[in-house]
Amino acid sequence: NAEALRLTQSALALRPGDFGTLANYASVLMTVGRHEEALVHLDKALAIKADFFEALFNRGITLARLKRFAESVTCYDRALGQRPNSPQVFYNRGISQAALGWWKDAVASYDKAIALQPGFAPAFANRGNALRAMGQHQAALESYDKALALAPGDFHALHNRATLLS
Repeated sequence: NAEALRLTQSALALRPGDFGTLANYASVLMTVGRHEEALVHLDKALAIKADFFEALFNRGITLARLKRFAESVTCYDRALGQRPNSPQVFYNRGISQAALGWWKDAVASYDKAIALQPGFAPAFANRGNALRAMGQHQAALESYDKALALAPGDFHALHNRATLLS
């Protein structure tokens, strides 16, 4: 990580106004946990190219890591404007919506992720969590079961299913 940081800093020094270089540097900052700095560089990249999907997606992730969930949802929505069929963006949007207690919205996001990628086990597991929070226990169990059919060793799906049954 230190080497990646050094190399991207060097690239940024050579091309400080290049949106791709700014976004790459931000990605490295994200991996080393420097989220506030990553956000600054993602914003700089988006100021140059407002529709840059990777920067929008990573900005959503960064905002979520900073627990700025409503802002992350908005950012994921912008990313979906660029790539409306991205299961990962719908999944991440669902995570932020769930963190806000927007359970129905989270289920809808997970459903869209699953429709786009039917084998998306984590989406089924998180969908189960949202359904459980809404009191829809049977639907939650079915969602956990689908997650476990796809990923039998998924600790979180196993744990959450067991918790629901207890």
